[in-house]
Amino acid sequence: MSDQDQDKTEQATPYRLEEARKKGEVAKSMDLSSALVMIVSAAIVALTAPAIAMAIAGMTKRMIAVASSSPAVDGAFVARSLLSSSSLWQALAPLAIGLPVIAVAANLAQTGPMFTTHPLRPDFSRLSPATAIKRIFSMKSLWELGKILVKLSVLAAICAAFLWNLQAVTDSIASAHPKKLGAVLLDMFKTASIYVLIVIAAAAVVDLLFVRRDFKRRMKMSRRELKDEIKRRDGDQAVKAKRKQQVQELLRKIKALASVKDADVVVTNPTHFAVALRYRVGETMAPVVTAKGAGALSAQIRKIAAKSGVPIIRSPVLARALYKGCGIDAMVPADLYIALAPIYRRIWAMRDER
Repeated sequence: MSDQDQDKTEQATPYRLEEARKKGEVAKSMDLSSALVMIVSAAIVALTAPAIAMAIAGMTKRMIAVASSSPAVDGAFVARSLLSSSSLWQALAPLAIGLPVIAVAANLAQTGPMFTTHPLRPDFSRLSPATAIKRIFSMKSLWELGKILVKLSVLAAICAAFLWNLQAVTDSIASAHPKKLGAVLLDMFKTASIYVLIVIAAAAVVDLLFVRRDFKRRMKMSRRELKDEIKRRDGDQAVKAKRKQQVQELLRKIKALASVKDADVVVTNPTHFAVALRYRVGETMAPVVTAKGAGALSAQIRKIAAKSGVPIIRSPVLARALYKGCGIDAMVPADLYIALAPIYRRIWAMRDER
């Protein structure tokens, strides 16, 4: 293999990125999704902790009251048990609903809607020892290992700091009033969560930057690959036919500009579309589209019409219908006669006045 094939110096083309997306290859950070799920779950727990604690306490009281009467384990007992735990399920509902929603949203935010079965197909090249060794010692594997070690080190330092103050934490819990014990524990949970989530969020952001940079590097192309892609795409008969048709249509529209000066009227959008019409009694059964254009061609048609004294009438709905429904040198269809009749009455009235 030549050096030109090995040196991937060219940026990936949109076609290559689209093909990679069809195979499920996108820049996605699993750490970012996990971090968002943890942040949302911690926030939900912090907000719903009092309700969850009250639900657990109430359920425990009801279960103890039921157990004291030595009930028979039958359908009525199961129904009472489910009824006793209903408040707990209601308190846990925000957590149960929020986690799947944020997990899906985090992935959609990174990759957008995507569905592919390509990763599920068997790939026997992964069974090759050389491929496995290369994957183990790849830059991505080394990055994952280093990331885990750094996160474990920082989290271990946070745990060490809490253990260092363990005596103070124990004293505060022991001296707290029983009614305020839940608030003390909730404050400790919030403090610990903030430190841990800051570390996880920072690691997730760094991981996202690395993943995007690594994906961009892997998607780079050599000059030979770029040339092969251009040849492959240009060789597609459907693409060539469509391109040829577009060129012919553009040339036909440009050639039709010469007939604008002989038109009866130019119907405009007023800026996006312009359609020139010509009607001669006895020659055609209906007005004929002599020229039409959008964008720059529309501006050119209006310019020629203004110089030639051809009336320019604004009718957005009719202009769009004529542009999309009529070809050049084609007669206006019958369903547009009603919309076109007032315009020609106006033109003929102007001619009579002159």
